[in-house]
Amino acid sequence: MPPGSRALALVLILIATAAVLLLASGGSEAADIEHMDDWVISSGTVLVSDKTIDVHGNVTVQGGAVLKLYNCTLDILCVVNGQYSMEVQADGRLEAYGSTITGSDGYVDFWFRDDVVLEGCQLSRANGVQSGGSIRGIMVVGGPVTMTDTVISDCRYQGIYAQADLNLDNVTVQDVDQSNVYMTNWGASAGDIAISIRDCTFHGSSAGGWWGAGVYFGRWGGDPDLDLTLLSTTFLGGARGVYISGGSNSDVVVDDCEFHECEVGVAFSTQTTSGDYSISNNIVDGNDLADSVGFSLTIADGFVPTLVNNVVQRVTTAYSITGPWTGSATESLGNLTVSNCSRGVVTDRSVSLTVHNSSFAQMTSGLECFVADGGSTITIRDTVHPWGSGTVLNSNSWIRAHIDIGIRGARWKDGDAIAEGELVLENITQYEVARFNLSAVRSQDMIGWEVTNTDRRTSIYLYPAMYIEGHGFRGDRIDLRTYTPSIVEIVDDYVPSLDISSPPDGRGFNVTTVLCDGPFDE
Repeated sequence: MPPGSRALALVLILIATAAVLLLASGGSEAADIEHMDDWVISSGTVLVSDKTIDVHGNVTVQGGAVLKLYNCTLDILCVVNGQYSMEVQADGRLEAYGSTITGSDGYVDFWFRDDVVLEGCQLSRANGVQSGGSIRGIMVVGGPVTMTDTVISDCRYQGIYAQADLNLDNVTVQDVDQSNVYMTNWGASAGDIAISIRDCTFHGSSAGGWWGAGVYFGRWGGDPDLDLTLLSTTFLGGARGVYISGGSNSDVVVDDCEFHECEVGVAFSTQTTSGDYSISNNIVDGNDLADSVGFSLTIADGFVPTLVNNVVQRVTTAYSITGPWTGSATESLGNLTVSNCSRGVVTDRSVSLTVHNSSFAQMTSGLECFVADGGSTITIRDTVHPWGSGTVLNSNSWIRAHIDIGIRGARWKDGDAIAEGELVLENITQYEVARFNLSAVRSQDMIGWEVTNTDRRTSIYLYPAMYIEGHGFRGDRIDLRTYTPSIVEIVDDYVPSLDISSPPDGRGFNVTTVLCDGPFDE
């Protein structure tokens, strides 16, 4: 081969080799910094700005050392899940601003054992194992860890698994297998734990399951304490927006959050009778998702979370309330706002519940605004709701709606006031519902309607009546839905209805008694 031909062939071989290498590397450009083994920051402060960094090993910030990343991309290249880790050891510190930390090919173990600050960052491909391993997501086991304006995505099992102080502000967590943020005191060694979450967005897991929630709060046993403040956060889809498994002495606040298309907006389960749990000013909108629940509560006797000014709409069941496994529970809930749901409140397992000062509007099921089962009872007071909309599924259960009737007094129609005696309110079947002493008239609490599993008394009309010396007198009916305090009028006589046919000419009646057909008084 001529020398010129050899040179040309060599150039072609080099070009082909470069093309193969480029294809093998996925077409990516070479990193600015490449560590072919572990990258260990052992002391002092290491600051890296505006660089891409490839690491073929573990990244470790040891005690006393600080790693600062500004506008960097840190890529930990591993072949299999969990092969390498990103670890901040005790007394170490990581600060990252506008940076991306991720894994390629496999998922990376993240261990934050001390101070971490992330602002405007992206973390992805965090490894997690549901069983048989200690890694469960981005492990926050020391701290505090603070994340601001940060996106976490594509995580195995949990997104963040917190056993130490954690602060999230405007953080988005998405594409995780189970919970976006899972927090627990179980196995924690960092002392009392405080979690603060504000203005975040959590995209729910499609996998759902027992461990699936936007925020999972698990307080187990005694020390250390675990407290949560969750404010102004949006939950999008998933099995549960917030799940609270409460223990004693915890302080939990869930306020001004929105839950959209979650199977359950907020689930609360506790057998404790202590702690401070406040769930207020939230909006749950199921968007007509089948079998969805706004609030699912399992409670102990004498203890229920504070539920004030929450709005629930377009779910199947707004409130599902279950009593303890043994014994019973007596609770009261007020200021509930529910609309466009099939069922408003469903109780089970020996709960004696009072619902007061609430509103249930445009309910889509005729007789299931309130449902009582399992020996539970529901008492309704000062609440706007569909009249008589109750279903009882157990022989020991009942539902009663109370109203306050203000009778100002009574008078004979077109006549004088009635100053003494007893005025009775009765339904169309003359069942007595309430009784007033006209010598000392005052408003009276009465049962407007009630349902058992064998009987339904849901008349919306009552009739004022008086019985004097064996004679009965009635007035015009009262509509309980629109009645305002007034002086009722009683009819003082009934005009007989007589049906008398004239005898033929020349003949008279052969009896001396005339029979009258109809209501009358002597």
